[in-house]
Formats: sequence, structure tokens, C-alpha cells
Amino acid sequence: MEVLPDSIAGLEKLEELDVSSNLLVFLPNSIGLLQNLKFLNVSANKVKALPESIALCSSLVEIDASFNNLLSLPINIGYGLVNLERLSIQLNKIRLLPPSIFEMKSLRFLDAHFNELRGLSQAIGRLTNIEVPNPSGNFGDLEELPRRNW
Repeated sequence: MEVLPDSIAGLEKLEELDVSSNLLVFLPNSIGLLQNLKFLNVSANKVKALPESIALCSSLVEIDASFNNLLSLPINIGYGLVNLERLSIQLNKIRLLPPSIFEMKSLRFLDAHFNELRGLSQAIGRLTNIEVPNPSGNFGDLEELPRRNW
């Protein structure tokens, strides 16, 4: 599958969406209308960006967007995803985590290994529920890493 149709928004009661291992390049903005969506798996595609509307899916508990071509995350992703516990974004091309990600108070698992991260903000300390984050395979130009006892 190369295109996820906009009509996906009509599935108002949808709780789990697995479109992994396809040829998707983008997700439609209409995905933000899936208010009951709890699990989203878009791994192993060619997605370059998640739509800003993803932040409207406030019921999301888990997103797996690993093995894509993500260059960044939506700037507002952390403000709307108040229930997100797991975020898997490994094996992408992300250089910077948006500041809003550090507002995700429910986030327990963050796997961002093998991206192109240049560093981590001191704000990572605000993720009080996070278990051990996995930022390995990053930081080619890293000068300093924030201190925190995990």
C-alpha cells in the first residue's frame, strides 16, 4: 500500500491501526480525527513526516514509527498526546527532538536509537516516568549529554 486514504477518518471507533511494512510516504491529516486510536504502527515504511494532526489523537498509548525516513517529529506532538507511553522512532533520520516531547508526562519508553540526534535537551529530566531511554547510535557531533541518574 502506498497511500492511506483520507476516508480512514470515518473509522471513528478504530483503536488499533497497523500499516507496517508498506510503501507509505506520508499519513493523511485526517488521521487526527481518530479520537479512539490507542495503537499506531507505521513502522517499516518510507514516511518522511508524521502529520501535525497526530497530536489530536489524545487516546494514543503507543506509536511505532521506526524504520522510516522521518526527518523530524511534529512540533506540537507532546502537547496533545497526554496518554502516550511508548514512542519508537529508531532507525530514522531525526536530528532534533521537539521541545514539546518533554511534556509527555505519561511517556515510559522512548527508543530513538540510530537517528542523527545532535544532543538531548536538559528538559529530558521532566520525563519523570520514563524508564531507560535508548539514544544509542546517535550523537556523532555530541559535545555534552545531560546528567540524570536512571
